[in-house]
Amino acid sequence: MLQKCLDVFGFEWFFVYLAISAFTGMRQAEVIGLDVDKIDFDKNIIKVRQQYTRNELKGKLKTKSSYRDIDMFPLFASILKTYIIKKRIFKGALLKGNTGSNRANSSFMLKKYWKPLKVACGFEKMKGLTPHSLRGCFTDFCLEESIDDKFVQGTLGHSNITTTKNIYAKKTKKMSENYKHKMQEVCEEFTQKLNWNF
Repeated sequence: MLQKCLDVFGFEWFFVYLAISAFTGMRQAEVIGLDVDKIDFDKNIIKVRQQYTRNELKGKLKTKSSYRDIDMFPLFASILKTYIIKKRIFKGALLKGNTGSNRANSSFMLKKYWKPLKVACGFEKMKGLTPHSLRGCFTDFCLEESIDDKFVQGTLGHSNITTTKNIYAKKTKKMSENYKHKMQEVCEEFTQKLNWNF
């Protein structure tokens, strides 16, 4: 889907939106609410601190666990850095969209980009396939690759998996390094096949 998005729309905000959603599992409102200053390239993390809903930027997130730092593997960080430099976006909203507003608009995105992308990918009959589906794909991928489920829970900003895991399991540095290593391997293999250079 990411390759098809590049083919159809180019290296524009919608591709970056999909990449963030697919590689972090962030909620749609969190991705649209992401400001450039919340991306720390020195620590390779995205700081989730706000969301954009109903045409309004809000500092109140879904739950206490929604306030989180999400690890970025090097290739993903490179995609974001390339986009920021190419678009000269050094402050404010990362994703401005094409509507002339300060932020991407989710209903505009669905009509102008998501629906045509589904058609281009041959998924037009999959009515339940929405941008939010990328969150589930991220979760499935991580669990299939044996990335610790407590790490996945923390990355997604979920309040709990089970009481036992919430009390005893912790998101550790080792889990973080394992995630970045595995995602880097997968993306390097993927980008080699497609001859991408970032």
